[in-house]
Amino acid sequence: MFNFNISRIDPYNFLLASLFVLSIMASKGVFVSMGRVEIGFYFLFLFFWGIRSEGILGPMLVFLFGLIQDALTGSALGTWPLVFSLFFALSSSQKQIIRQAKGGAFVFIFLILVGISYGLMLIICVLFYRGEADLWGLFLSFSLTAMSIPFLGLLMQRVLPIDGDKREGL
Repeated sequence: MFNFNISRIDPYNFLLASLFVLSIMASKGVFVSMGRVEIGFYFLFLFFWGIRSEGILGPMLVFLFGLIQDALTGSALGTWPLVFSLFFALSSSQKQIIRQAKGGAFVFIFLILVGISYGLMLIICVLFYRGEADLWGLFLSFSLTAMSIPFLGLLMQRVLPIDGDKREGL
């Protein structure tokens, strides 16, 4: 059913998946989170993982990691799996456009995907949490993510090229 040939797993995808999980775990840490405002480092790793990923294992892991994020944040069950899965699916579906983009043009696509994700989080906050939602904190989180992450993305693109070799697996 699944091809688990270890020699065909892209080591960069394994690295991106590991960094994604670490960024989820660290999102409530001192250096990343300031009260309810946090920088979404996980979107950067998820973006590159979505571009490089081939096969079914990646989306399944993204959904599982979203459940872990739900448990860590105490949010409504299914919130983060929905956000992460949508972000991963959109970045995977646009991989040809992103690979053909010249220079740092992929940053513009990344910002659009982050905007869609935070818009989805806004809708979920309004539907599920109504008066308890910290909309100002959500807006500040989006602003910090949109301003800081693209610079890290440009650096990461130098280290981990978007159009690198394609293998199966994660």
